[in-house]
Amino acid sequence: ERGSVVIGGLAVNKIETWRFADAPVVGDTEDRVVNPSEKDPPSVYGFGHSALYADVLDSIDSGREPLVSGEKGRKALELILAIYKSQKMGRAVELPCEFSTVEMKGVFE
Repeated sequence: ERGSVVIGGLAVNKIETWRFADAPVVGDTEDRVVNPSEKDPPSVYGFGHSALYADVLDSIDSGREPLVSGEKGRKALELILAIYKSQKMGRAVELPCEFSTVEMKGVFE
């Protein structure tokens, strides 16, 4: 109710709209975030996961905490599943939400 984000791109890697009511100037946050000239990666899987996997392996080898904790990863996954649910239902959803990727069976076919 206080803003909106539209995400697109082949690998859901582009922010097409980023508008929030508390922006100092109308369009201010959107002008700083949206980059329509970004190229799509070669597949829907994008590039981000490889760096995260490498960091987890390095954190195990070196005994340090990973850059993204399990708790933060779980919250990110909940957000992604909420986005899927919103797309499937055609309406906004609230967090926390219950949703399984099983409920997406056949949606992208």
